[in-house]
Amino acid sequence: VEGFVDDTVIETKINALLLEAEGVNVTNFRYRSVAGRVFLFGRALSNKELKKAIGIVKDIKGVASVKSRVMVRPKG
Repeated sequence: VEGFVDDTVIETKINALLLEAEGVNVTNFRYRSVAGRVFLFGRALSNKELKKAIGIVKDIKGVASVKSRVMVRPKG
């Protein structure tokens, strides 16, 4: 149960921090935390946006690793 609570807290923080972040469109990302390992899915509009999102997630307390499955695809 403790691991589930920690993962829920991590996911809540991810949502809040990505929502606040300049240059990151939170609606393009999905994420799941499993025992502190975060899996990031979705679409980034640029490499810069992807790197920023990964950096934000890595800085969250309790995150052991980040595995990105995000595609970089600009609008158009």
